[in-house]
Formats: sequence, structure tokens, C-alpha cells
Amino acid sequence: MPRESLTYRELQLLYSDPRSFATEHDGLRISLMEEIGVPQGWVIEGRLSLEIWNNINTIAIPMTIRMGRLSTEEEIVKQSFQATREEYGRDAFYIIFKDGESEFGWTSIAVLPADLEKDAETLVLEGLRAKEDGDDFLDEMKRAAFIISSG
Repeated sequence: MPRESLTYRELQLLYSDPRSFATEHDGLRISLMEEIGVPQGWVIEGRLSLEIWNNINTIAIPMTIRMGRLSTEEEIVKQSFQATREEYGRDAFYIIFKDGESEFGWTSIAVLPADLEKDAETLVLEGLRAKEDGDDFLDEMKRAAFIISSG
């Protein structure tokens, strides 16, 4: 169960140093997750590699499925995540990021670490191809990588 809300100091840390925020809150579920509709079972992943963090240029919080015994709802979330990884890549991970175009100002979606290293034009073109192929989820993944990597 998340705390009621983040403190002023925690929000300052999130906005100034998302990596430190994630490290300090590793394994926790925060109120922001509830507010934007992240399903139960997701918690902060504070052990993301420095290599990936070096490509994150916006306010973002990586997530993982919590460890231990899962409820039925959480087990469904875990299976959905596994299906995402099977379809798009075993190294896909979910992340919450600041998104001015979303209803709540934040978005959560899977991204691929390799996409965070691509230039903007490549991501846009790959997103267009995905959309043409009818894969709206992959298009959204490319959009997310674009925002996260470009800041």
C-alpha cells in the first residue's frame, strides 16, 4: 500500500535526481502510481543499470513487478508484462515518465533500452512503421523512448 503522498523533499529529489529517488525508493509503491492508474503489483525499480540511466533525460521512474506472493490481479499484471517482453524484447522494462501530452501529466509504458540510445528521427520512423503495421503499442513505446531520451 502506498503512502498518502510524497513529501516535499521526496518530490524535490524526484525532479532533481530521478536516479537517486528510484534508488532510495527501490521496491516501494508510491501514491503517484495510484494516481495515474498503474496496476497493483508494480513497484519502483531502483537497481536499473547506469548504462540505461545515462540515456534517461527526463523525470522518470523505472518499475518492476514486486517480489513475493502475488494476488490474482498482480499475477495477471505479471503475465501481461511477460507477454510484452516475449513480443517486444526480453530486456523491455516499464517506466513512468513526465509527459505533457497525457491526461495526468505522466505516462507509464514499456520501453526497450536499445531504443533509448536511438536518435529522434529513427524513433519517429520506427513509430510510423509500427503504426502502419497496426501496432499502436509499439508506436507508443517508440514515442516514450523519444521523450525519455530527448528530455
